[in-house]
Amino acid sequence: MKSALPNRARRRHSRVGFGSLLLALAIVVTGCGRENPQALISSAKAFLAKGDASASIIQLKNVLQKDPNNPEARYLLGMSLLKIADPVAAEIELNKAVALGLTSDEVQVALARALLDQGAGEKVIAQFGSKKLPSPPKQAELRAIVGMAQLMQNRQEDARGAFAEALALDPASVTANLGMARLAASEQDFAKAVSLVDTALGSSPASLDARMLKADLLAAQGQSEPAEKAYRDAIQVAPKQVVPRLSLIAHLVRYRSLDKASAEVDALVKIAPKDPRSSYAKAMVLVGQKKFSEARAPLLQVLKVAPDHLPSLLLAGMAAFETGAYPEAESYLRKVTNKVPKAILPKRLLAATHLRLGQTNRALIEVKELLEKAGQDPAIVALAGEASLASGNVTDAARYY
Repeated sequence: MKSALPNRARRRHSRVGFGSLLLALAIVVTGCGRENPQALISSAKAFLAKGDASASIIQLKNVLQKDPNNPEARYLLGMSLLKIADPVAAEIELNKAVALGLTSDEVQVALARALLDQGAGEKVIAQFGSKKLPSPPKQAELRAIVGMAQLMQNRQEDARGAFAEALALDPASVTANLGMARLAASEQDFAKAVSLVDTALGSSPASLDARMLKADLLAAQGQSEPAEKAYRDAIQVAPKQVVPRLSLIAHLVRYRSLDKASAEVDALVKIAPKDPRSSYAKAMVLVGQKKFSEARAPLLQVLKVAPDHLPSLLLAGMAAFETGAYPEAESYLRKVTNKVPKAILPKRLLAATHLRLGQTNRALIEVKELLEKAGQDPAIVALAGEASLASGNVTDAARYY
Protein backbone atom coordinates (compact mmCIF):
# COMPACT_ATOMS: atom_id res chain seq x y z
CA MET A 1 0.00 0.00 0.00
CA LYS A 2 1.32 3.39 -0.94
CA SER A 3 2.03 5.97 1.71
CA ALA A 4 -0.65 8.60 2.11
CA LEU A 5 2.09 11.23 2.44
CA PRO A 6 2.97 13.24 -0.66
CA ASN A 7 6.52 12.79 -1.97
CA ARG A 8 7.71 16.20 -0.62
CA ALA A 9 6.23 15.48 2.82
CA ARG A 10 7.82 12.01 2.87
CA ARG A 11 11.23 13.59 2.10
CA ARG A 12 10.74 16.19 4.86
CA HIS A 13 9.67 13.46 7.26
CA SER A 14 12.76 11.45 6.31
CA ARG A 15 15.07 14.42 6.96
CA VAL A 16 13.44 15.14 10.33
CA GLY A 17 13.76 11.51 11.33
CA PHE A 18 17.43 11.39 10.33
CA GLY A 19 18.14 14.64 12.22
CA SER A 20 16.42 13.29 15.32
CA LEU A 21 18.52 10.14 15.08
CA LEU A 22 21.74 12.20 14.92
CA LEU A 23 20.62 14.28 17.91
CA ALA A 24 19.84 11.15 19.89
CA LEU A 25 23.24 9.69 19.04
CA ALA A 26 24.95 12.93 20.08
CA ILE A 27 23.15 12.86 23.42
CA VAL A 28 24.17 9.25 23.97
CA VAL A 29 27.82 9.98 23.09
CA THR A 30 27.88 13.10 25.29
CA GLY A 31 26.28 11.17 28.11
CA CYS A 32 28.90 8.44 27.80
CA GLY A 33 31.66 11.06 27.91
CA ARG A 34 30.17 12.58 31.02
CA GLU A 35 30.03 9.16 32.65
CA ASN A 36 33.70 8.54 31.90
CA PRO A 37 35.93 10.69 34.15
CA GLN A 38 39.10 9.59 32.41
CA ALA A 39 37.77 10.70 29.04
CA LEU A 40 36.90 14.10 30.53
CA ILE A 41 40.36 14.36 32.09
CA SER A 42 41.95 13.56 28.72
CA SER A 43 39.76 16.23 27.14
CA ALA A 44 40.79 18.74 29.84
CA LYS A 45 44.46 18.00 29.20
CA ALA A 46 43.94 18.58 25.48
CA PHE A 47 42.27 21.94 26.17
CA LEU A 48 45.13 22.92 28.48
CA ALA A 49 47.68 22.01 25.83
CA LYS A 50 45.83 24.31 23.39
CA GLY A 51 45.82 27.13 25.96
CA ASP A 52 42.06 26.99 26.55
CA ALA A 53 42.04 26.83 30.35
CA SER A 54 38.39 27.88 30.60
CA ALA A 55 37.24 24.83 28.63
CA SER A 56 39.54 22.65 30.71
CA ILE A 57 37.92 23.94 33.90
CA ILE A 58 34.44 22.98 32.63
CA GLN A 59 35.56 19.42 31.91
CA LEU A 60 37.31 19.03 35.25
CA LYS A 61 34.33 20.34 37.21
CA ASN A 62 32.21 17.73 35.48
CA VAL A 63 34.67 15.08 36.69
CA LEU A 64 34.63 16.39 40.24
CA GLN A 65 30.86 16.46 40.39
CA LYS A 66 30.91 12.68 40.01
CA ASP A 67 34.25 11.98 41.72
CA PRO A 68 35.19 14.78 44.16
CA ASN A 69 38.13 12.76 45.47
CA ASN A 70 39.92 12.47 42.13
CA PRO A 71 43.44 13.83 42.86
CA GLU A 72 44.46 14.20 39.21
CA ALA A 73 41.35 16.27 38.44
CA ARG A 74 42.04 18.48 41.48
CA TYR A 75 45.63 19.02 40.32
CA LEU A 76 44.63 19.81 36.74
CA LEU A 77 41.91 22.16 37.96
CA GLY A 78 44.51 23.98 40.06
CA MET A 79 46.78 24.28 37.01
CA SER A 80 43.89 25.56 34.88
CA LEU A 81 43.00 28.16 37.51
CA LEU A 82 46.62 29.33 37.52
CA LYS A 83 46.36 29.83 33.75
CA ILE A 84 43.35 32.14 34.13
CA ALA A 85 45.12 34.10 36.91
CA ASP A 86 43.06 32.85 39.86
CA PRO A 87 45.86 31.76 42.22
CA VAL A 88 43.68 31.74 45.37
CA ALA A 89 41.30 29.15 43.94
CA ALA A 90 44.27 27.32 42.42
CA GLU A 91 45.92 26.97 45.83
CA ILE A 92 42.73 25.49 47.28
CA GLU A 93 42.50 22.86 44.54
CA LEU A 94 46.19 22.00 44.68
CA ASN A 95 46.06 21.54 48.46
CA LYS A 96 43.09 19.23 47.98
CA ALA A 97 45.15 17.20 45.49
CA VAL A 98 47.95 16.90 48.07
CA ALA A 99 45.46 15.89 50.78
CA LEU A 100 44.22 13.17 48.42
CA GLY A 101 47.73 11.74 48.19
CA LEU A 102 49.24 13.50 45.16
CA THR A 103 52.85 14.32 46.09
CA SER A 104 54.47 14.75 42.67
CA ASP A 105 57.14 17.34 41.90
CA GLU A 106 54.65 19.02 39.58
CA VAL A 107 52.09 19.69 42.30
CA GLN A 108 54.77 21.09 44.62
CA VAL A 109 55.94 23.53 41.95
CA ALA A 110 52.34 24.50 41.14
CA LEU A 111 51.62 25.21 44.82
CA ALA A 112 54.69 27.42 45.08
CA ARG A 113 53.58 29.28 41.95
CA ALA A 114 50.05 29.77 43.32
CA LEU A 115 51.46 31.36 46.48
CA LEU A 116 53.87 33.53 44.49
CA ASP A 117 51.09 34.77 42.21
CA GLN A 118 49.16 35.82 45.33
CA GLY A 119 52.13 37.91 46.43
CA ALA A 120 52.72 35.62 49.42
CA GLY A 121 56.51 35.76 49.20
CA GLU A 122 57.10 34.94 52.86
CA LYS A 123 54.95 31.80 52.62
CA VAL A 124 56.82 30.65 49.52
CA ILE A 125 60.17 31.02 51.28
CA ALA A 126 58.96 29.37 54.49
CA GLN A 127 57.29 26.44 52.74
CA PHE A 128 59.64 25.83 49.82
CA GLY A 129 62.90 27.62 50.58
CA SER A 130 64.72 24.46 51.68
CA LYS A 131 62.67 21.91 49.75
CA LYS A 132 64.53 19.54 47.40
CA LEU A 133 62.84 17.84 44.45
CA PRO A 134 64.38 14.81 42.71
CA SER A 135 63.64 16.12 39.19
CA PRO A 136 66.37 18.64 38.14
CA PRO A 137 64.02 20.70 35.90
CA LYS A 138 61.36 20.86 38.63
CA GLN A 139 63.97 21.70 41.27
CA ALA A 140 65.23 24.47 38.98
CA GLU A 141 61.71 25.89 38.66
CA LEU A 142 61.15 25.68 42.41
CA ARG A 143 64.43 27.49 43.15
CA ALA A 144 63.53 30.15 40.61
CA ILE A 145 60.11 30.66 42.23
CA VAL A 146 61.81 30.97 45.63
CA GLY A 147 64.14 33.56 44.05
CA MET A 148 61.13 35.55 42.83
CA ALA A 149 59.69 35.43 46.35
CA GLN A 150 63.00 36.72 47.71
CA LEU A 151 62.86 39.58 45.20
CA MET A 152 59.44 40.45 46.65
CA GLN A 153 61.14 40.74 50.04
CA ASN A 154 63.94 42.95 48.58
CA ARG A 155 66.45 40.19 49.30
CA GLN A 156 68.26 40.72 46.02
CA GLU A 157 71.45 38.79 46.71
CA ASP A 158 69.53 35.79 48.05
CA ALA A 159 67.39 35.94 44.91
CA ARG A 160 70.48 36.13 42.70
CA GLY A 161 71.83 33.00 44.38
CA ALA A 162 68.55 31.13 43.91
CA PHE A 163 68.37 32.09 40.22
CA ALA A 164 71.98 30.99 39.71
CA GLU A 165 71.18 27.59 41.28
CA ALA A 166 68.17 27.25 39.00
CA LEU A 167 70.15 28.10 35.87
CA ALA A 168 72.88 25.63 36.82
CA LEU A 169 70.21 22.91 36.83
CA ASP A 170 68.31 24.20 33.79
CA PRO A 171 69.91 26.98 31.68
CA ALA A 172 66.63 27.36 29.76
CA SER A 173 64.57 28.05 32.91
CA VAL A 174 62.12 30.79 31.97
CA THR A 175 61.46 31.89 35.55
CA ALA A 176 65.18 32.06 36.43
CA ASN A 177 66.05 34.05 33.30
CA LEU A 178 63.21 36.47 34.02
CA GLY A 179 64.42 36.79 37.60
CA MET A 180 67.91 37.67 36.44
CA ALA A 181 66.36 40.14 33.98
CA ARG A 182 64.54 41.87 36.84
CA LEU A 183 67.79 42.13 38.78
CA ALA A 184 69.54 43.60 35.74
CA ALA A 185 66.72 46.13 35.28
CA SER A 186 66.97 47.15 38.95
CA GLU A 187 70.62 47.96 38.23
CA GLN A 188 69.59 50.01 35.15
CA ASP A 189 71.21 47.49 32.80
CA PHE A 190 68.28 47.37 30.42
CA ALA A 191 70.24 45.87 27.52
CA LYS A 192 71.14 42.84 29.64
CA ALA A 193 67.60 42.63 31.00
CA VAL A 194 66.06 42.56 27.50
CA SER A 195 68.63 39.98 26.38
CA LEU A 196 67.68 37.69 29.27
CA VAL A 197 63.99 38.09 28.48
CA ASP A 198 64.70 37.17 24.86
CA THR A 199 66.47 34.04 26.14
CA ALA A 200 63.34 33.17 28.12
CA LEU A 201 61.16 33.76 25.06
CA GLY A 202 63.44 31.50 23.04
CA SER A 203 62.59 28.69 25.48
CA SER A 204 58.91 29.59 25.82
CA PRO A 205 57.53 31.96 23.15
CA ALA A 206 54.07 31.77 24.72
CA SER A 207 55.25 32.87 28.18
CA LEU A 208 52.96 35.69 29.27
CA ASP A 209 55.37 36.69 32.06
CA ALA A 210 58.19 37.07 29.53
CA ARG A 211 56.03 39.03 27.08
CA MET A 212 54.84 41.38 29.82
CA LEU A 213 58.33 41.94 31.24
CA LYS A 214 59.69 42.77 27.81
CA ALA A 215 56.93 45.32 27.28
CA ASP A 216 57.55 46.84 30.71
CA LEU A 217 61.29 47.10 30.05
CA LEU A 218 60.73 48.85 26.72
CA ALA A 219 58.25 51.23 28.36
CA ALA A 220 60.72 51.99 31.15
CA GLN A 221 63.23 53.06 28.50
CA GLY A 222 60.72 55.41 26.90
CA GLN A 223 60.38 53.27 23.77
CA SER A 224 56.70 53.97 23.31
CA GLU A 225 55.92 52.23 20.00
CA PRO A 226 58.02 49.06 20.62
CA ALA A 227 56.47 48.81 24.09
CA GLU A 228 52.97 49.15 22.64
CA LYS A 229 53.71 46.34 20.18
CA ALA A 230 55.10 44.18 22.99
CA TYR A 231 51.96 44.70 25.08
CA ARG A 232 49.85 43.73 22.06
CA ASP A 233 52.00 40.60 21.64
CA ALA A 234 51.24 39.74 25.27
CA ILE A 235 47.51 40.17 24.59
CA GLN A 236 47.80 37.74 21.66
CA VAL A 237 49.31 35.16 24.05
CA ALA A 238 46.49 35.58 26.59
CA PRO A 239 43.55 37.33 24.87
CA LYS A 240 41.11 36.62 27.71
CA GLN A 241 43.29 37.89 30.55
CA VAL A 242 42.84 41.34 32.04
CA VAL A 243 46.40 42.27 33.00
CA PRO A 244 47.99 42.55 29.52
CA ARG A 245 45.17 44.71 28.19
CA LEU A 246 45.10 46.84 31.35
CA SER A 247 48.87 47.40 31.05
CA LEU A 248 48.46 48.43 27.42
CA ILE A 249 45.73 50.92 28.39
CA ALA A 250 47.93 52.45 31.09
CA HIS A 251 50.79 52.73 28.58
CA LEU A 252 48.56 54.41 25.99
CA VAL A 253 47.19 56.86 28.56
CA ARG A 254 50.74 57.68 29.67
CA TYR A 255 51.64 58.61 26.09
CA ARG A 256 48.34 60.44 25.50
CA SER A 257 47.09 57.96 22.87
CA LEU A 258 43.64 58.34 24.35
CA ASP A 259 41.60 57.22 21.33
CA LYS A 260 43.54 53.96 21.19
CA ALA A 261 43.21 53.59 24.96
CA SER A 262 39.45 54.09 24.76
CA ALA A 263 39.18 51.36 22.11
CA GLU A 264 41.14 48.99 24.34
CA VAL A 265 38.81 49.76 27.25
CA ASP A 266 35.87 48.71 25.08
CA ALA A 267 37.66 45.44 24.29
CA LEU A 268 38.46 44.90 27.99
CA VAL A 269 34.85 45.47 29.03
CA LYS A 270 33.76 42.81 26.52
CA ILE A 271 35.99 40.13 28.05
CA ALA A 272 35.59 41.20 31.70
CA PRO A 273 32.45 43.34 32.09
CA LYS A 274 32.13 42.83 35.85
CA ASP A 275 35.80 42.98 36.73
CA PRO A 276 36.60 46.12 38.77
CA ARG A 277 39.80 46.49 36.77
CA SER A 278 37.65 47.24 33.74
CA SER A 279 36.04 50.10 35.67
CA TYR A 280 39.48 51.32 36.73
CA ALA A 281 40.67 51.29 33.11
CA LYS A 282 37.61 53.27 32.04
CA ALA A 283 38.25 55.84 34.78
CA MET A 284 41.91 56.10 33.83
CA VAL A 285 41.01 57.04 30.26
CA LEU A 286 38.28 59.48 31.36
CA VAL A 287 40.71 61.28 33.68
CA GLY A 288 43.22 61.40 30.80
CA GLN A 289 40.47 63.01 28.70
CA LYS A 290 39.76 65.45 31.55
CA LYS A 291 36.23 64.10 31.86
CA PHE A 292 36.48 64.22 35.63
CA SER A 293 32.77 64.16 36.43
CA GLU A 294 32.27 61.04 34.27
CA ALA A 295 35.28 59.33 35.87
CA ARG A 296 33.79 59.41 39.36
CA ALA A 297 31.13 56.71 38.76
CA PRO A 298 33.51 53.94 37.61
CA LEU A 299 35.94 54.87 40.39
CA LEU A 300 33.19 54.45 42.98
CA GLN A 301 32.50 51.00 41.51
CA VAL A 302 36.14 50.02 42.05
CA LEU A 303 36.37 51.47 45.56
CA LYS A 304 33.17 49.70 46.59
CA VAL A 305 34.94 46.39 45.95
CA ALA A 306 38.54 47.42 46.76
CA PRO A 307 38.43 50.44 49.10
CA ASP A 308 42.23 50.47 49.53
CA HIS A 309 43.14 50.38 45.83
CA LEU A 310 45.67 53.20 45.77
CA PRO A 311 45.61 54.01 42.02
CA SER A 312 41.81 54.38 42.18
CA LEU A 313 42.03 56.49 45.33
CA LEU A 314 44.50 58.78 43.58
CA LEU A 315 42.30 59.11 40.50
CA ALA A 316 39.26 59.69 42.72
CA GLY A 317 41.18 62.43 44.54
CA MET A 318 42.12 64.07 41.25
CA ALA A 319 38.55 63.88 39.92
CA ALA A 320 37.10 65.31 43.14
CA PHE A 321 39.69 68.12 43.16
CA GLU A 322 39.01 69.07 39.55
CA THR A 323 35.25 69.12 40.14
CA GLY A 324 35.56 71.28 43.26
CA ALA A 325 34.65 68.54 45.77
CA TYR A 326 37.57 69.48 48.02
CA PRO A 327 36.56 67.69 51.25
CA GLU A 328 36.09 64.50 49.23
CA ALA A 329 39.43 65.04 47.49
CA GLU A 330 41.14 65.55 50.86
CA SER A 331 39.74 62.26 52.13
CA TYR A 332 40.93 60.25 49.13
CA LEU A 333 44.35 61.89 48.91
CA ARG A 334 44.98 61.58 52.64
CA LYS A 335 44.52 57.80 52.35
CA VAL A 336 47.08 57.67 49.54
CA THR A 337 49.70 59.82 51.29
CA ASN A 338 49.32 57.79 54.48
CA LYS A 339 50.14 54.61 52.54
CA VAL A 340 52.88 56.06 50.32
CA PRO A 341 54.25 59.15 52.13
CA LYS A 342 57.16 59.55 49.69
CA ALA A 343 54.96 59.81 46.58
CA ILE A 344 55.11 63.31 45.11
CA LEU A 345 51.90 63.65 43.07
CA PRO A 346 49.36 62.80 45.80
CA LYS A 347 51.24 65.01 48.27
CA ARG A 348 51.17 67.92 45.82
CA LEU A 349 47.45 67.45 45.16
CA LEU A 350 46.77 67.24 48.88
CA ALA A 351 48.62 70.52 49.50
CA ALA A 352 46.64 72.18 46.69
CA THR A 353 43.42 70.81 48.21
CA HIS A 354 44.29 72.29 51.60
CA LEU A 355 44.85 75.65 49.92
CA ARG A 356 41.39 75.46 48.31
CA LEU A 357 39.92 74.60 51.70
CA GLY A 358 41.61 77.67 53.22
CA GLN A 359 43.95 75.51 55.35
CA THR A 360 46.99 77.61 54.47
CA ASN A 361 49.28 76.53 57.31
CA ARG A 362 48.82 72.84 56.52
CA ALA A 363 49.45 73.57 52.85
CA LEU A 364 52.66 75.47 53.65
CA ILE A 365 54.01 72.58 55.75
CA GLU A 366 53.29 70.12 52.95
CA VAL A 367 54.78 72.39 50.30
CA LYS A 368 58.02 72.74 52.29
CA GLU A 369 58.27 68.94 52.47
CA LEU A 370 57.71 68.74 48.73
CA LEU A 371 60.38 71.35 48.02
CA GLU A 372 62.89 69.27 49.99
CA LYS A 373 62.04 66.16 47.94
CA ALA A 374 61.51 67.65 44.47
CA GLY A 375 62.32 71.33 44.56
CA GLN A 376 63.02 71.51 40.82
CA ASP A 377 59.50 70.49 39.86
CA PRO A 378 57.87 73.63 38.34
CA ALA A 379 54.41 72.57 39.54
CA ILE A 380 55.67 72.34 43.13
CA VAL A 381 57.51 75.69 42.94
CA ALA A 382 54.35 77.34 41.56
CA LEU A 383 52.33 75.75 44.37
CA ALA A 384 54.85 77.15 46.87
CA GLY A 385 54.28 80.59 45.38
CA GLU A 386 50.51 80.18 45.68
CA ALA A 387 50.77 79.00 49.30
CA SER A 388 53.11 81.89 50.19
CA LEU A 389 50.75 84.41 48.62
CA ALA A 390 47.78 82.91 50.50
CA SER A 391 49.72 83.29 53.76
CA GLY A 392 50.47 86.96 53.01
CA ASN A 393 54.19 86.44 52.31
CA VAL A 394 54.41 88.40 49.06
CA THR A 395 58.22 88.37 48.95
CA ASP A 396 58.45 84.57 49.01
CA ALA A 397 55.57 84.32 46.60
CA ALA A 398 57.35 86.57 44.08
CA ARG A 399 60.56 84.56 44.46
CA TYR A 400 58.80 81.28 43.81
CA TYR A 401 56.81 82.63 40.87
